[in-house]
Amino acid sequence: MKKKVCVFTGSRAEYGILRPLLLQLREEKDLCLQLLVGGNHLSEKWGLTFQEIKNDRIPVAGKISTPPASDSSLSVATATGKGLMEISRHFQRLRPHLLVLLGDRFEVLAAATAATLMRIPVAHLHGGETTLGAFDERIRNAISQLADLHFVSHPLYRDNLIRMGISSRHITVTGALFLENPSLRSPMPDAVLNRRLGFTVDSRTFLVAWHPETMMPQATYQHFQELVAAMKQSTGYRFLLTFPNADPGHELIRKEFERLYRENPRRFPLVASLGTDLFHACLARVRGIIGNSSSGILEAPSFGAHTINIGTRQKGRLMGSSILSCEPNRKKILGAIRKVSLARRPRSFKNPLDRGGAAKKVIRCIKKKKELSWRRRP
Repeated sequence: MKKKVCVFTGSRAEYGILRPLLLQLREEKDLCLQLLVGGNHLSEKWGLTFQEIKNDRIPVAGKISTPPASDSSLSVATATGKGLMEISRHFQRLRPHLLVLLGDRFEVLAAATAATLMRIPVAHLHGGETTLGAFDERIRNAISQLADLHFVSHPLYRDNLIRMGISSRHITVTGALFLENPSLRSPMPDAVLNRRLGFTVDSRTFLVAWHPETMMPQATYQHFQELVAAMKQSTGYRFLLTFPNADPGHELIRKEFERLYRENPRRFPLVASLGTDLFHACLARVRGIIGNSSSGILEAPSFGAHTINIGTRQKGRLMGSSILSCEPNRKKILGAIRKVSLARRPRSFKNPLDRGGAAKKVIRCIKKKKELSWRRRP
């Protein structure tokens, strides 16, 4: 009998990392992939990123449409509860042998909770990492405590899990999955990228990705305004804006990005969601990425893009030499932009998470693990 491996994805960023694993699971003859899609993938407000999954021809076993109705904490908590109910019904129908989850989103916590209560073993990817400026830190650690298998991107993160009381027998160091994305091996041609965006992406362009700082919500917008002021003062550059995630406080960021775009669409082009291929194609050409997104830490180095990491949202992550961290102060940000503008742009930087063959390591481990079979499925 084939082992049924259920994978849940609830956000555009997480899907981009899971994608190489999903593509390989789809081809495994002795494993049955069951992909559940939820969160913002099904929302037009967030770019309807479900279309990317369809384009990749990955079969979808179920949809969970429970995005937050607003950007309030209550709305996010309510959406998490609704997600738990919906995903439980899918588990009852699909009866998976294993649930694979990635990261630290509230939608993922709902899936991990449902699986635990229904005695479905959980495999967690990218646990043990640290982000002290967001409540993702607590969510990630909670999911790790609910999980049975752990696939981490670096030995440092394995050690963090061991300090949390998790047995080293259940932890495998795989490196980062996203490094196996097809877009890294076969970059999108310039003509295709420029046609899809409507302008030329070059070394005078910066990507901008800013998300709410959920551990200090009062300061989120203030810090964001410092970034906006610095961008306005940085004449001669184009800033490609992308919408934030759905965390509490995102609406003010969205509205400010929309205002910048209306005032000067040439300097501040706006895309709701680039998707994995477009995002990677941009990283391969821009001068750098500015903001507080994990993509600047995890992905940008492999494409030769510099990162200006602002504030404490990503504090605690392992960072390579291409990442320049600065305070959320317009003068500091301006100085960082100038410094990056003068720096050499290589084809790629050394990425500390690049260990090779991550997806194969995960699949090999899933196949050989027998001790998880004691759990009674729903």
